[in-house]
Amino acid sequence: MNTNTTNQNFGPRNFCKEKMQQKFQQMKKGNHPMSAKFEERFSGNPLKVNITEKESEFQLQLFVAGLEKSGFEVSVKDQRLSLKYTQPERIDAESYLLEEFTPKSFKRDFHISDKIFEEQISAKYDNGILTVILPKNPEKNKKATVIHVQN
Repeated sequence: MNTNTTNQNFGPRNFCKEKMQQKFQQMKKGNHPMSAKFEERFSGNPLKVNITEKESEFQLQLFVAGLEKSGFEVSVKDQRLSLKYTQPERIDAESYLLEEFTPKSFKRDFHISDKIFEEQISAKYDNGILTVILPKNPEKNKKATVIHVQN
């Protein structure tokens, strides 16, 4: 009979692994000084945006696939455009074998100027892209005057 049994949960390697898992859980719960950076990096939140300029408007596009249209809120106050998403309460009726993404709430703010008609801003959500249309104020969006340098 072999009396040399080894405990799989004992030893420096497993101790360190356990401590790392505890720190990871603290960061996920927001109980750690680096929680904000952790959330930014690992949450999958749509923090990146594409901004394009057209003749009569600017467009902001966020890749936000899998989110519910009813959760979006677009608002303007004091020359600040806010894009916010509130994730509805999740009921985990399904038992995931693997879950690599989870929709999360987010908020992203942009400073806008008087070059935009605030009251005409519109937004649409189509094929996983939230597009915000910012109509230009033609009086404030004049082309630069080119001044020729003389000898």
